[in-house]
Amino acid sequence: MLRDRGTIKWTAMMLPEHVKMIRQWAESDQYEEQAEVDEQRAEEWNELLALAIEDALLVQVTFYQGQNYTQAAGSVMGVDPFAQTIKLLDQSDQVKVIKLKTIRSIDRI
Repeated sequence: MLRDRGTIKWTAMMLPEHVKMIRQWAESDQYEEQAEVDEQRAEEWNELLALAIEDALLVQVTFYQGQNYTQAAGSVMGVDPFAQTIKLLDQSDQVKVIKLKTIRSIDRI
């Protein structure tokens, strides 16, 4: 019976630098790239943000942070057009400042 040891038999022939590079490559393969937003979708978001500020609606914002997309939910406190950011007050009463260029989607809750 043939007993194959899998990758154990190959690691002895690899340099530690190669093993480190392969691990970094496998880790970076899980990263997501930031998507571009078209103007029509940005206009829809502007309308939704204005409505959320006016009526105190809860919204869920998906945005690019680090190297993956994360989500935050809460009420919109305001939009700063000069800094290109929105202020979101979440359920734990913490204010999150999110840059507009990192936003992927905004949805009503």
